[in-house]
Amino acid sequence: MKNGLSIFAAVAIMIAATGIAPAQKPGKRFVLPHIVKYAVTVLHPFDASQGSPTALGSALIRGKDGNFYGTTGQGGPDGEGIIFRVSPAGAFTTFLSHFGGRGGPNCLIQADDGPFYGTTSAGGDYGNGSFIKVSSSGYLITLHSFNTYDDGGAPNGLCLSNDGSFYGTTLLGGSVVVDRIAFKEKRLGGGTIFKVDVLGSC
Repeated sequence: MKNGLSIFAAVAIMIAATGIAPAQKPGKRFVLPHIVKYAVTVLHPFDASQGSPTALGSALIRGKDGNFYGTTGQGGPDGEGIIFRVSPAGAFTTFLSHFGGRGGPNCLIQADDGPFYGTTSAGGDYGNGSFIKVSSSGYLITLHSFNTYDDGGAPNGLCLSNDGSFYGTTLLGGSVVVDRIAFKEKRLGGGTIFKVDVLGSC
């Protein structure tokens, strides 16, 4: 069984590396081709002043300029994280480092018109998170503030739909009406799925 598992593991690695499955026939053995090996190159090591991309930061995205963009959840001059840019060759630049108490974005998406959009889990008018826009020159504006009860709180991700709107979820909030026989009580829910447009209408 151990050898069988090793063969299946090798096949899985081969498909992941090359995208090609080995040719085989029912009841016949097959020969695995040479497994492609890849070298890992460190483009940039993060230090304490920049924060960590794994500490509430977002995954890398590829910008329309060919560079990669991402966020850290800590570090920067205000301790709120940064938005960074790194070239395929490893040239690293801090793209934005001041968020005015919002906290750094926990996700980042570049729209077709060029600007970046994201959410913060804190800050905004109510302290419960915000939907932000960052221009290609690094200028940040808040498009929507989450108030917890109506639209949720602590948004934690976005995706851009074909209709041009953004969809995401919140960790907290949303109002739930509990009917206790004759008395209806409005309670805080356990999160929401939200839709917001590029103007911040949620």
